[in-house]
Amino acid sequence: HSPVLLNFTLLLSHPFNSLQIFIFQRRNTPLSSSPLPKNPMLHPSFIIKTATLSLLVLLCLSLSPFISSHCVHDEIIKSNPPLRQVTDVRYAPAILVKDGQRLVQEDTHAPLRIHMYTSELDSDLSDDATKLAFLKDTVFPKAVANFAKLLTVVPVQGNLTLDRQCGSFYPDTANEKRQCSSYNPVTCGDFGSIPAEHYSSQPIYSAPGVISGNTTGGPGIPNTDVVIYVTAKQTATCVDSTSTLAYAAYCVMDTKDRPVAGYVNFCKNNIGTTDVNKAVITTMHEVGHALAYSSSLYPYFRRDDGTAYTKRRLTNSGPYIYDHGTPPSTPSDNTLETFTERGNSVQKLVLSKAVEKAREHFGCDTLNGVELENQGGSGTQTSHPEMRIYFNDFMNGQYPAFPVVSKTTLAVFESSGWYKANYDNADFHSWGYKQGCNFATEKCISSGKAEGTNHFCTSTGQEVRCAQNLRGFGLCSTTSYTSDLPASYQYFSNAKNGGSTSLMDYCPVYDTFNWQSGGIYPAGQSLCTNPDGGPSQNTRGENYGSNSRCAVNTLLGQQFSGESSAAYGGCFQFDCRASDVRVLIGDTFVKCGKTEAGVAKSATGFKGNLYCPDYDVACPSATSCDLDCGDHGACIGDVC
Repeated sequence: HSPVLLNFTLLLSHPFNSLQIFIFQRRNTPLSSSPLPKNPMLHPSFIIKTATLSLLVLLCLSLSPFISSHCVHDEIIKSNPPLRQVTDVRYAPAILVKDGQRLVQEDTHAPLRIHMYTSELDSDLSDDATKLAFLKDTVFPKAVANFAKLLTVVPVQGNLTLDRQCGSFYPDTANEKRQCSSYNPVTCGDFGSIPAEHYSSQPIYSAPGVISGNTTGGPGIPNTDVVIYVTAKQTATCVDSTSTLAYAAYCVMDTKDRPVAGYVNFCKNNIGTTDVNKAVITTMHEVGHALAYSSSLYPYFRRDDGTAYTKRRLTNSGPYIYDHGTPPSTPSDNTLETFTERGNSVQKLVLSKAVEKAREHFGCDTLNGVELENQGGSGTQTSHPEMRIYFNDFMNGQYPAFPVVSKTTLAVFESSGWYKANYDNADFHSWGYKQGCNFATEKCISSGKAEGTNHFCTSTGQEVRCAQNLRGFGLCSTTSYTSDLPASYQYFSNAKNGGSTSLMDYCPVYDTFNWQSGGIYPAGQSLCTNPDGGPSQNTRGENYGSNSRCAVNTLLGQQFSGESSAAYGGCFQFDCRASDVRVLIGDTFVKCGKTEAGVAKSATGFKGNLYCPDYDVACPSATSCDLDCGDHGACIGDVC
């Protein structure tokens, strides 16, 4: 199903006595028009007032809380499965630690060191120095530094080197290995062959058990636990989907299955250089697929003691691949299980650490797993968290406008057995937080009632409310489709009505929107964090900027006629304190306590009330990040 409702085109004239909304198909063919009431409940900045002439203003607003890009990871690994190539890697030795009266060995962990290898990128972007510098000098260092704060690993000792692929070999059945008589270079995605200087020296066998020489080894890569080969090619995948910014996969594993080499291809024509945060999150998302969060890697996950969750099957018909035998293709049910919920078949990761963090997040002690995405087609399913309940997670299949690195997603990385997660550096994830079991397992809307507090919406009118994360205000994303939605995604009496995003299971939410108005209204007006936002006539005492958030209110300045305004989501500066949040209305702060969510507060110089925001959402962390970084990125390790 594709939404019919793509754009609202609002035609306003003065005097303000009529308003038509024309709904267009993709081909811009008018489907219908419906007049609104004479005095619709709209933001004051929607109204254009002039004393001497009539104005006809064309405004387009795009309703979406997502960056207009999506991930095609699963499509890539299904059409071009990563080669099962294993390399021997030397790691730092275990240390002895005291456990009661005895000494035990314990692995040494250190921050994950990712090396972005860019020789091919230099060539791909040789004609665009701006894009090249943007990625190499700004985006990659931030993404690499973020992962170092989030994940630790048993560090590689010395330089990282990779093994060539065995061309012909003598089987060593006793040791489940291959004695190679010739070697081939390893191809890593769109990058091509791995450079010769990254290979180790390997023995050449002239007969079983007889070594006649060694391949030439290179110096390898210093200070590296995983190398990512980066390209910027406008491949067929990029051409087929202009919303695809990049894609990635792993190439080489160590003998414990941890990916030690992978690749990321950035679609050359789709690279933007104005939004650093979007580019950093895109890079982290794609590298995350190469590190662990991939349906192609679930079968290789291991327990803390190094044993495999999914049993390795040996076969006499195929080559032995080091200590693993034939590689598994499907994870066992102690890793991934299928459940029937809400009339759908859903897959969930059931690994203990991931389940533990998911249960803590939702406040549900009986939650049976971390649900994976089941929408979006072959390019998105299974390798991403379910967006309906993990909305705004940086590993969502559709990149969110306000991404967070959640503890649940970090727990998936840790559950691989290859990393330890630093949960203290995770973001506070407000979506679904402590909303209970029903939020995580039941329909978003049932019998007209939405699950959770201020998460989903049921309005089909022009009611303007705060987005759940309070970053801005918007309209409920209900829209009408050309045919009935599947029964399990029907939430309204009209089976054609639902939310605008399939990855949300068609659940409607309050969407922020952007104005495209030719300069008459500031772009991004719906975002409280936009310092250039705000109505031309400030009737509610609003303030826009990096420290501003949304609050529902009925405020109206004393100088304006009328009793008070209709309830509306407006933007106000927030000052977070340990025990309360101070909301600036006009030039006066109003104090809202931690437990006063929804409590009406009056403000000097204004009629009506402000309704206190949820403190946990308004003030998401006690880090040094200024109000959780405004709209400028995720707060990772107290740094935006």
